[in-house]
Amino acid sequence: MKWVVGWMIASVLVPGALMAQRGMGACCGAVSPGPLIELNGKVARVQITPGEGMPFVTVKSGDRTVKVFLGSMRYLMAQGFNPKRGDEIAVKAYKMNGDMVAASVTLPAGNKTIRLRDEAGRPLWRGGMRGPMMR
Repeated sequence: MKWVVGWMIASVLVPGALMAQRGMGACCGAVSPGPLIELNGKVARVQITPGEGMPFVTVKSGDRTVKVFLGSMRYLMAQGFNPKRGDEIAVKAYKMNGDMVAASVTLPAGNKTIRLRDEAGRPLWRGGMRGPMMR
C-alpha cells in the first residue's frame, strides 16, 4: 500500500519538477510585470504541438535568437494563432530567466494580433474570478 501512495506522490511531483527545470512552469501563471520588451524579427522555430510542453516560438532578431513562451495551446487554437517559420513577427514580452513570456504577438502578414496577458502579467487564458477563459 505504501508503494501505491509513493507512486501517486511521484506522479504529481516529478512532472512539475521537470517542467520547472525546463523553464516551462514559470510561464504558465502570472509573471511579475517588469517593463515590456519589444522584439521584432522572423520566426525561426515554432513549437506548438499538443503534448510537447509549453508552446513557444523562437524569434531571430538581428544576430540574436530568443525563445518566446506563448501560453495555453487551447487558447492559441481558439484565437486562430498559427505562426509559420519565416513569418515576420512582433512581440511584446516580459523577460524571465533568459527567455521571454509573451504579453502580445503580432503576425503582420496576416494582420493578426493575439493578446496573451493583461497589464498585470496575468494570463488571459485562465478563467476564475478574472473572467472567462476566452476574451
